[in-house]
Amino acid sequence: MIELKHMSKIKGGRTLLRNISWKIQPGEKWLVYGLNGAGKSTLLNVINAYDFATTGDISLFDMKPGHKGYSAHHVREQIGYISGGLRDRFAEGELVRDVVLSGLYKSIGVYQKPTENDIERVHQILQRFNMMHFEESYFGQLSTGEQQRVLLARALVTRPRLLILDEPCNGLDYVGRENSYWI
Repeated sequence: MIELKHMSKIKGGRTLLRNISWKIQPGEKWLVYGLNGAGKSTLLNVINAYDFATTGDISLFDMKPGHKGYSAHHVREQIGYISGGLRDRFAEGELVRDVVLSGLYKSIGVYQKPTENDIERVHQILQRFNMMHFEESYFGQLSTGEQQRVLLARALVTRPRLLILDEPCNGLDYVGRENSYWI
């Protein structure tokens, strides 16, 4: 599914990642941890096709960046993603329903009319997170933990092949963390 061989990332003359080799198979669960500034988010951004490696061999869903047939958009369609800064990218007046819907379209905001199937999928995932009562609420009026749960629902709404959670429990209270362990 994902394979990195001797991958490095250099930016502004500074080595951010050095000689990383890692293979992720379907069904596996991984935890990447380290000190602040160690390169965790940079690594996840390379896997998520938001950044490129400087050197090494990379295969993302059987596609290689820089080779014929590679599409960063196609890679991202197969990934559910939460990052530390995602919460700040949504307007306070955005409805919870629309935040989750935007996960289906891989956008920030909804710019097309959702289908009945799209609305049904949003209802299913909000029910799974016990958040149906927030569907018509404004995202900005929710607590930090509630917003994080909405973003988890957004990441899962597409039933992605790969789920990347960069600090997924940030802002969640004990109950929110416990309710998220089924992921």
